[in-house]
Amino acid sequence: MTALTWYLAYSKPRLEQLAQQNLQRQGYQCFLPLIAKQKLIRGKSRIVNEPLFGRYLFVRTDPAEGRGLGPVRSTPGMSGLVMFNGQPQQVPDALIDAITRRLTLADSEPQSLFNPGDKVRIVEGSFQGLEAIYAADAAEDRAYLLLDLLGKTNKLSFQLSQLKHA
Repeated sequence: MTALTWYLAYSKPRLEQLAQQNLQRQGYQCFLPLIAKQKLIRGKSRIVNEPLFGRYLFVRTDPAEGRGLGPVRSTPGMSGLVMFNGQPQQVPDALIDAITRRLTLADSEPQSLFNPGDKVRIVEGSFQGLEAIYAADAAEDRAYLLLDLLGKTNKLSFQLSQLKHA
């Protein structure tokens, strides 16, 4: 019986998915936890899948097996393995299971760009430079903000592209 073990691997910047594909082509089992996030792309709100842990993925193999971990380091898209005291970092199966369960729960709702109560800064338009409180999502690619003007709190609608975290 083989003793398959998970290891923590480190990819080159923004090449996690390429590294995963190349490792899988070589016969390695890989786990790249992805999370759905709301992003602004060319001024439009889009849902994209991004790595939960930027640049990190998990590789499963039997270290006693012939090819072992050697090819992982030289796989296109990879930087190498996470090492402690000169040894590749092993990851318990229970941790992989916990991450998988957590992602299954998170799959129902993408991570929002802004959350109610967040401080935001208006970066363009008539109110540029002012800070406000994110109140709620409005129509597509818009949001309601609570903005203090002349000593009074006003609820105004803005394009998401006009906002950034304060």
